[in-house]
Amino acid sequence: MKQPFRRQHERFACDIPVTLVASGARVGEGALLDIGLGGAALRTSVCLQRGTLYEIFLVRDKQKIRLPFRVAWEGAARGQALRFGLSFVLTTAQEKLYRRLIDDIRRALDKDGGTVLRDYWNV
Repeated sequence: MKQPFRRQHERFACDIPVTLVASGARVGEGALLDIGLGGAALRTSVCLQRGTLYEIFLVRDKQKIRLPFRVAWEGAARGQALRFGLSFVLTTAQEKLYRRLIDDIRRALDKDGGTVLRDYWNV
């Protein structure tokens, strides 16, 4: 029997509010549900399209972070909320900010005993 796909990178559970932007215009809001070096999961009421370049904006420790992404997968809707997998398209400078964000989340989870997601199917 074939084993289920496993992530290459750990994901860290979170609930980070974000603003969604496409072509320079705000299209809505959402929240990151988990995040890792391989991408993130997003909950939003906005219907996102595969192939379109979007950006999320978030504020972390008084620093504004902009992260461009494309939709990697679409999940089942839960009530009014949709779920999407994000694949980030980062510059070198953005990647440094992204890695720092992940490290901050990992440290907070270590301190609080939070959830590290390793299995693909538990998103």
